[in-house]
Amino acid sequence: MSIALGIDLCNDYTACRVFGTEDDEAISFPTVVCKNKKTGEWEIGEEAYRMALSGEGVIVDKLLKLAKKDGTATIDDIKYEASELLKIYLGKLIGVCLKKYGDDEISRLVVTIKELNKKLMDTIKDAGTAVGLSGGRIHIISHTESFVYYVLSRPKELYNNQVALFDCSSYNLRYYEMKVIRGVKNVSVMAEGKSLEEAFNTDILKNEAGRRLADHILRSCAEKLMSKKIYSSVFLTGEAFNTGEWGEEFFKFICSRRRVGIEPGLFALGAAVRADDFNHGGVNFPYAVICEGNLPVNISMSVTAREQDTRLLLARAGDPWYETTGHVELIPAGQDYVDIHIEAIDKEHRTRLIRIPLEGFPERPDRTTRIGLDISFPDAGKMEITINDMGFGELYPKSGAMIHEEIDL
Repeated sequence: MSIALGIDLCNDYTACRVFGTEDDEAISFPTVVCKNKKTGEWEIGEEAYRMALSGEGVIVDKLLKLAKKDGTATIDDIKYEASELLKIYLGKLIGVCLKKYGDDEISRLVVTIKELNKKLMDTIKDAGTAVGLSGGRIHIISHTESFVYYVLSRPKELYNNQVALFDCSSYNLRYYEMKVIRGVKNVSVMAEGKSLEEAFNTDILKNEAGRRLADHILRSCAEKLMSKKIYSSVFLTGEAFNTGEWGEEFFKFICSRRRVGIEPGLFALGAAVRADDFNHGGVNFPYAVICEGNLPVNISMSVTAREQDTRLLLARAGDPWYETTGHVELIPAGQDYVDIHIEAIDKEHRTRLIRIPLEGFPERPDRTTRIGLDISFPDAGKMEITINDMGFGELYPKSGAMIHEEIDL
C-alpha cells in the first residue's frame, strides 16, 4: 500500500496528515534534530529534546531559516550543511509516518511552507529525493494553496462566496482569503495570504488581561479586513485557537451569518488533499488555482500547424511556476520575430502581446531557420525566455545566436 502524504513544514513545528485516513488529528513534531554523542544516531521532535536535555546530544532547531541562508551547524566538531540536516529530518519524519499508517511507500508527498523561497524549495526537493522520492512524486506548495485545497475538499456551500482564514500561533498572525470566480470559459480560484502587523505572543492567552487584549486585536483585524464583503465561511487554525475560552467579541463578529470552523492541522490536511489530487492527475477539482506559487496567466504562441493558424499553449494559469518549464522547436515562416501572448484569466488585467525580434540571427531563405525556445519561471511574476538558433541541416549549421529575455507577467 502507498499513502498520499501532506507535510506542513514550519520553523517551529511540523504537522503531517495522510489523505483518506480516519485519524482526524495531524502527527505533530517540533522541527528539530539531535545527534546522539555516543551512537551517532539522529532523533527528531520531542525525542530530540529529551536527548538534548539529558546531555546525550546536541540539538539544532530553526532548520528552515538555516536552509534559506545556506547556514551550517557544528556538532561534535563536524560541520553540517543546513541541507544535510533537513534531509535527515525529513527522512526520519517520513519513516515515522510510514510506520504509523502501516504503509510501504509514499505515492505523493506535498510539502507546504508559509512563504515560497526558491533556495528553500530546492533544498526540500533534494531532501525528498535523498530519501527515495523521485522528483515527480514530491511537490512544494504555499500555505495559501494548502488553504485553497482544504476548502475545496469541503461541501460547496462553504465556498459559494468568499472564504477567510486566520492563522494565529506564537508571534505569527496571518490572514488568508479566497474566492471562486465562475467565468464563461472556465472556473478559477483566486487566493492570497498576508502577515498582519498586529501579531502577538500567544503566551498572553494565559491570563485574563492578555485574553481580552488578544480578543480586541483579532476583532479589530477582522472588522478591518472583512467589512463590506460577503463570506460563506471563516476558518481558524494555529495554537491560539486550540482552546475556546477566549475571544468572545472576535467570535461574535466572525460568526454573524457565516459558518466558522476550527481546524488545527488545516495546512497539512490541505497538502494531503493536494497530494491525492496529484495522484489522480490533477482532475479532482476543475479549477485554475491562482495564488502564491502558481502562474496567474495563460502563456501561448501564435503558430501554424497543418496549414491551420492556432495557439500553442506554453504554460497554463494555475500551473506551479516552480515545476513549470517548456521547450518547443519552431521554423519561422515569413517573419523574423516570435509572438508571445500573455492572457489574464480575470477581467481586471488585459491580454498582452510580446513580440521578440530575432535580432542577431543569420539571414537565410524563408523556412530554413530552426529555433529552439525554452521557458522557465524564477518566480510567479517573471518568465525567462531563451531562443537559440538550431540551424537547418548541413546547409545551414548552428550559428550560436541566442536571445535571452525576462518578462514580467
